[in-house]
Amino acid sequence: MSDDSPDEEPFSDDSPGEDALSDDPSDKGPLSEDPPDKGPLSDLAVDLAWLLMLAEQRTPGDAQVADWGALVAAVARHRAEIFGVPVYDTPHARAAALLQLLIRVPALERSNALFACAVAYGYLVASGLKPAPSAEQVRDLARLVATGEVSMHDIAGELRRWGA
Repeated sequence: MSDDSPDEEPFSDDSPGEDALSDDPSDKGPLSEDPPDKGPLSDLAVDLAWLLMLAEQRTPGDAQVADWGALVAAVARHRAEIFGVPVYDTPHARAAALLQLLIRVPALERSNALFACAVAYGYLVASGLKPAPSAEQVRDLARLVATGEVSMHDIAGELRRWGA
């Protein structure tokens, strides 16, 4: 997931537009350590089509969905609200929610850690941030999340260290 190659950008001219990504200006909530507004896309929400596009573009071979419910759950989780207040109120927190769910509840037949990391990275980029993690940072975070021993705050904190 390097920033150097246009082929590796999670989003290109052929990526879905308004249908796959939407803004929710009321998205503010309790799981943040970031400033509340990072720009026009700080409230970005993704949908099933966007996740499927990333699975196709960022995993080797023909990405086959093994659990559609995991994808639906990922979409719902990063948009979660309690009494109208978003649970995950920053791009890092929402990316962490996506990453954790997609690693711990595998959606694809294979390459779930790669897919989850690509989703988190893509979400940060789509939110207007510029993550630049090393391969080791990505691998280490995926392994740590897979153990189940890290909190959402820990995951979001590591995503912040990706330089976003």
